[in-house]
Amino acid sequence: VDDAIAEYERVVQTSPKNDRAWYGLGLCLCEKGEWERAVAPLKEAATQQYFNPHAGYQLCLAYRRLGRMDELRAEYERVKSFEPKFAEQIRRDTGLAD
Repeated sequence: VDDAIAEYERVVQTSPKNDRAWYGLGLCLCEKGEWERAVAPLKEAATQQYFNPHAGYQLCLAYRRLGRMDELRAEYERVKSFEPKFAEQIRRDTGLAD
């Protein structure tokens, strides 16, 4: 995973508009349990590809691990605004109450 992280970091440095690299970096950091470090790349991926719920989902999982419930709720609401079924999965997987 460390090699992948290094490669994704190289890609986002040279191609900062590469939303998939940001997403991959975030996933790798989650895999290592580096939840705090994962937040920024996942937020960047969610910003660059606003209507793709996958980065938002992973971001919500990271927020849950960190106990950042207000941010989790805000990201959940963002995803819910365009992908309610995916938002329901976020709610179930994070234990977020309505």
